[in-house]
Amino acid sequence: MLSLAAAQTAPPPRRPSGRPAERRVPRDGRRPRLHRRSWAAATAAVLGLSSKSCRAKKVVKIHSVDEREVEVPKANPESLMAHSLEKFSYPARWPYTEQDFFRLDRSDDAEFYAEPRFVKHLDENTLKALTDFYSVVFPDRPFTALDICSSWISHYPQQPKPTRLAITGMNAEELKSNVSASDWTVQDLNLDPRLPYKDAEFDVVTNVVSVDYLTKPLQVFQEVGRVLRPGGLAIVAFSNRCFLSKLVSIWSVGDPDDRAEVAANYFHFAGGFKDAEAVELLLQIFSSISRRGVAIRSSWFRR
Repeated sequence: MLSLAAAQTAPPPRRPSGRPAERRVPRDGRRPRLHRRSWAAATAAVLGLSSKSCRAKKVVKIHSVDEREVEVPKANPESLMAHSLEKFSYPARWPYTEQDFFRLDRSDDAEFYAEPRFVKHLDENTLKALTDFYSVVFPDRPFTALDICSSWISHYPQQPKPTRLAITGMNAEELKSNVSASDWTVQDLNLDPRLPYKDAEFDVVTNVVSVDYLTKPLQVFQEVGRVLRPGGLAIVAFSNRCFLSKLVSIWSVGDPDDRAEVAANYFHFAGGFKDAEAVELLLQIFSSISRRGVAIRSSWFRR
């Protein structure tokens, strides 16, 4: 399972003229969980459509850089994941506690990542789907990009290609081996979430299979918003593959759509992000079993 989260900068929205309708929000800000066997029926009910009309929907679009609307290839419009954020109500306050970011291994992360790992943490088909997604949502004009929590490969497409790709990560040997990178910085975001870049320095910020290790996600997402220019895009990809000992507890429970809500909350409470959008990508099929991923998009504006 691969999931992607994206954020985009935009002008401040106008104040609504009327009072918004009240929504009943659970105390923890999360939707009631559904049994897996109820997924198909629940998707239809959420959309107010029959199961037949759900299946008829073929084209999935998502907003990208500069509020462009683009069609996402191989998107699955029928799953619960694809509609996980449509009726999601954000809680009034940050819904997570210190316990939600507990990790089995609380030792220094620098020691854990001291030895370089020149491996791909996802299979080739999943990585290709991620690269294909990038190729659709990246701008078709000159742009700059930042890849945080990076490694020896960033999975960017050949085109569109950023004029500058800055990367941060935990291991110097891995970072300097990334041939796509223009410059790199060793940075432990759990120790210091401040990104070493100026305000509005990048058009795109990406994070692949590392958001589930962040112990200070709110501060990191605030920094992502700070370094993005107005109209910029941030993408976070998460997977069901992980270093279990370093996984924060909030990511070890629930279904993939629960994690989509967590990512959306990270954007929301960082301040200035618009509501997220979710898209499910069909990555790979083995007989009748499919592996999927999700794209979540949210806009960010400067106050």
